[in-house]
Amino acid sequence: MGLDTSYWTFVNAFSIFGSIALYFGIMFDLHSAGIHVLFPAAFQFTGTAPNALRQPYLWLTIILSVALCLLPVVALRFLSMTIWPSESEKVQKNRKKFKAEEEKWKRRQSVFRRGISGRRSAYAFSHQRGYADLIASGRIIRKRRASLTAVLGNNLAEVRQAEEAS
Repeated sequence: MGLDTSYWTFVNAFSIFGSIALYFGIMFDLHSAGIHVLFPAAFQFTGTAPNALRQPYLWLTIILSVALCLLPVVALRFLSMTIWPSESEKVQKNRKKFKAEEEKWKRRQSVFRRGISGRRSAYAFSHQRGYADLIASGRIIRKRRASLTAVLGNNLAEVRQAEEAS
């Protein structure tokens, strides 16, 4: 049942693990001394359950039996998915392949946004009046410095000569 369960919910887990616990509980009670007192002719093997559950060989046998019984089922399902996939498995496999190729060629957006200053919203959370006009107008943002050639224009060569002379 656990292999066939696609979506594990509380009810599914409770019923599967509860049934396993209930099985061991009933088997333990059937081989205990309490039920022997009620029906001595039917239940003659008192105390065998506690003695058997203390043995590591019993637990090894249980684990190996479950593993050997599940091995063919798991192998058959693996081979059927690999060699003879169903239509839905083919579609799902192709969707994943095409999505991976699409992601590979898709251009990623730049982390840095150009032309937008992050400082504009710094004053937006102020509780004093008057900052809304500054934020909306953009007057609070520092202007970029103009380059030296834009400020001095043709006089740049004269300024450099004066610096070298001094």
